[in-house]
Amino acid sequence: MTARRNVLETMEDCELIKRYRLNREGIKLVVELFIRFPLDNQQLHRRIKANFMAAGMAGVVGAVDGTHIQIIAPSKDEDVFVNRNQSTYINTQIVFDATFYILDVAKWPAGSTHDPHILMGSGLRQLFERHRVPVGCHLLGDSSYPCKTS
Repeated sequence: MTARRNVLETMEDCELIKRYRLNREGIKLVVELFIRFPLDNQQLHRRIKANFMAAGMAGVVGAVDGTHIQIIAPSKDEDVFVNRNQSTYINTQIVFDATFYILDVAKWPAGSTHDPHILMGSGLRQLFERHRVPVGCHLLGDSSYPCKTS
């Protein structure tokens, strides 16, 4: 697969609108407002851990799972976005808190990529491994995800 390109630098507004339903400025605005995994102890405990703890899941800061999102076939490297059903998708990993607030999103070409592979290649994994997320915090995933400690 080739290096990732910045679509904001390579596409005109009309193509961005056709593909993403937002122009360049709209995309920048959404990115600024969108998703950031909380890293400080107070915010994690107050907003996230407490909600999971109320459900009997101490130390859980998020639930992780993957899904396929259908896309318009890209002009380059289309084959890496084709899933086993021969449709064009990106494989998307989403982490939610206990109130269904999105904490993190990672995407990967659909191909034959499994959910744990996306997590292993994500920035979120690096936050846990570099102890940017406080010790004792856990992600909850289905049985396809391995049990790991950071």
